[in-house]
Amino acid sequence: MKRAALEAAKALVSTESQYLADPARSLKQNLYRLRNVLQKFGVTRRELGITAHGLRHEYAADRYETFSGAAAPVRGGVAPDAETDDRARLQVAEELGHSRIEVVAAYLGGRDKRHARSAAPAQAEDQQRSVDDADPVEGEADVD
Repeated sequence: MKRAALEAAKALVSTESQYLADPARSLKQNLYRLRNVLQKFGVTRRELGITAHGLRHEYAADRYETFSGAAAPVRGGVAPDAETDDRARLQVAEELGHSRIEVVAAYLGGRDKRHARSAAPAQAEDQQRSVDDADPVEGEADVD
């Protein structure tokens, strides 16, 4: 049901620079209206200790957990394998209206450094192997 509503809303917006709101109003006017509606229902920092954007952060973290099976890093969770983490982040990014997974780091916390560095040791090992396998330079003795 929620997914269908999101897809219907996305169909109304033809470009990434558009937003889903009253087209007769400016973005500033639409944001002001949103703030007023939330205030009318008591969804304020003063009354509930939350903000509209805080709710967006909460939604993103909840969805990450649904997709990955692990709590978001911002909630102290340990990221699953890199592939599952990337897939979950991409899905959350799309649901929030972003096209890049890097954007959701602000909502979910940074990517697990183990995933970012996993290629570096392999590259260093390959470089060392190529140095070790190279022919000895003329004049150098083989000391093995």
